[in-house]
Amino acid sequence: MKRLFYVNFILLILFNLCICNRTKRQGFVDLTQISSCQTPLGETGVCLPIKQCSSLVNLLIKQRHRPEVVNYLRSAVCGYDNLEPKVCCSELPDPSGLVKTATPPTVKTTTAAATTPNKKIIVKDGNFKIPEPGECGVSTQFNVRVVGGTNASLGAWPWVVALGYRSSKNPRVPAYLCGGSLITDRHIMTAAHCVYNRKNLYTVRLGDLNLFSDNDGASPIDIPIADRIVHEGYNPTTFVNDIAILLLERPVKYTRLIRPVCLPLEPEFRSKDYVNRKPFIAGWGTISFNGPSSDVLQQLQVPVVSENECKRAFEPFKTAGDSGGPLMDYEFKNKLGVFYQIGVVSYGYKCAEPGFPGVYTRVSNFADWIIENLN
Repeated sequence: MKRLFYVNFILLILFNLCICNRTKRQGFVDLTQISSCQTPLGETGVCLPIKQCSSLVNLLIKQRHRPEVVNYLRSAVCGYDNLEPKVCCSELPDPSGLVKTATPPTVKTTTAAATTPNKKIIVKDGNFKIPEPGECGVSTQFNVRVVGGTNASLGAWPWVVALGYRSSKNPRVPAYLCGGSLITDRHIMTAAHCVYNRKNLYTVRLGDLNLFSDNDGASPIDIPIADRIVHEGYNPTTFVNDIAILLLERPVKYTRLIRPVCLPLEPEFRSKDYVNRKPFIAGWGTISFNGPSSDVLQQLQVPVVSENECKRAFEPFKTAGDSGGPLMDYEFKNKLGVFYQIGVVSYGYKCAEPGFPGVYTRVSNFADWIIENLN
């Protein structure tokens, strides 16, 4: 029992899942529900709940601190059973549920740009370079002390964008219903629920302050969306894997008012504990519960609470306007202070009221997925 709890706890860290107690028969494998798959090493395997794959459980327990092991385990995910990850296991189960152990997979240590700190990360088989600190995450108007929800200054959050949806009432004027963040010169990161089944999403507004004023000093640009990628594991009911990437029709030129946010791709971010830190959110969403959306970009500093405290505080209720926007933490890299996007606004209850936490998709858990989909 202690070993099972330990595995569940590690799964929670690696896959950012909430594993609740469920009444379920343990120890048996339904052979009719098994599908074949290919492991990250190219071997033929079967897709099983991870706790029924002894070699990966041992890998998870004994070598979980190695970045290449974490990457292997994430790459081995082949589906979900409720909220529990299933992995491609190169072992053959028998009807009793006892797994005949094959040779445990050996995870090769490779020098990859995606897991090497302070190096340029070039997306393989593509032309997109993920910006480095200094090129990304720099704000020229940042006030380190943001108390309450306040109007942002022009250029304070140059990566925050507004997603425009075609309205049946006025098709020529987009309705800005979600936010997002610029992560390369052609890619926007947002929440999956802002994109999933939303065929009327068609444009992105960059570099703006007041969405409905021409007298705010901004020179915004609107770029059509060429393609969209919703995480294949997104569940619109539970909000699991609530992350998506948009491809702009053309690249943007970085300026003081338009530049990307940094992504937490280095291994150090994947296990970092943010509890009690106070990162920032910014967007044009509501600034009070059931209140109106704001025309002017808003900024707010929010404390991070533990998962247990979060569960006690709310029942799921979707927020509006700020959905898909970034949760940002200030970090020093090579003596340079930059912003990293650590979360994507997903959902919450009584948005913007003290004591009611918002829930964010943890970006570092999706580092490999992001890199693979910057195509």
